[in-house]
Amino acid sequence: MPQIDEKELKHQIKTGLLASCYLIYGSEPYLKGHYVQELIRVSVGSAADFNLHTFDAQENPVQPEDVYMAARSCPMLGGKSCVIVRDLSPDALPDDALEQLVELFKDPSPSCVLVWVYDRTEATPKKNNRWKKLFSAAEKYGAVVPLNRLTARALESMMISGARKRGCELLPDAAEQLVSQAGEDLNLLINELSKCCAYAGEGGAITAQMIRELCVHSLDSTAFDLVRAITARDCTRAYRLLEELFSQRVEPIMIHGAIASAYVDMYRARVASESTGDPSAAAQIFPAAYRGREFRLRNAARDVRRISTRSLRRCLDCLDEADRLLKGGGVQPRIILEETVVRLLRLSGGENA
Repeated sequence: MPQIDEKELKHQIKTGLLASCYLIYGSEPYLKGHYVQELIRVSVGSAADFNLHTFDAQENPVQPEDVYMAARSCPMLGGKSCVIVRDLSPDALPDDALEQLVELFKDPSPSCVLVWVYDRTEATPKKNNRWKKLFSAAEKYGAVVPLNRLTARALESMMISGARKRGCELLPDAAEQLVSQAGEDLNLLINELSKCCAYAGEGGAITAQMIRELCVHSLDSTAFDLVRAITARDCTRAYRLLEELFSQRVEPIMIHGAIASAYVDMYRARVASESTGDPSAAAQIFPAAYRGREFRLRNAARDVRRISTRSLRRCLDCLDEADRLLKGGGVQPRIILEETVVRLLRLSGGENA
């Protein structure tokens, strides 16, 4: 069975026609956790206490022979057994142990579902021959399932559907506000949606204003608000937002990165607008950054109207200098960021600032 997507995995779980083994990886932790639990539910059901075997390389050393024996043993009470192997890197295995585990993919037990999942370890199928061997075996004899972060549009649709299931209506502009404000972590979004539904009550409508007042702000969202305050030359709001990030103990290098990202968005939107008349055209040049996230370019195009192209370039030079200072370690990071915000505020004033 070749690589499959989430839709096919959901179909297999719904019908109960499971593959003998799954290799699950990707950048979306919620989906990985959800589908591992679904595979456990379908394969062993109420017999999990007897027929579920879990090996987690992040918590304890995993002995390959123990995994092999668990996958080969007969399940108790009939039915199937399920073996979960978490974050076991092929690089950590001797050659003979890797071959033994790959054999489980090639010659699976008909009474076992093997689920090999990478939660906290980055799976790198193209890194070297050891990773390639593991992925090739899983793809040929089982199913490889990449579960990556969803696009903003997909998240908005999921939140609208989730609100409907909870007896509320999430308006489209509110769904966009929720994703842009809280970020794209599904666990967090689901928690925030549940909070808003509880506030709105049965049959209530969740508005964008409600999202702004009730929901958390991600680092990127706060950084965008900070940059918006800078471009509006609102010194008080800019420093209040910067202080908010400091109080949350966000790493200075991450604060800088989020601010720089917002300025890069503005520059790309400006260049695209000057070239084609459409700031969203930058999404075609940088699809990995903006696919499903075109709202970032629309917001950037709105904010960049206050700054000339020349000043915008000088802002990017200022941020590049701040990056070198932060990585140099000679000055306190907080001072660097505060001075950078001062310079960005001045540069937002015009050509001669």
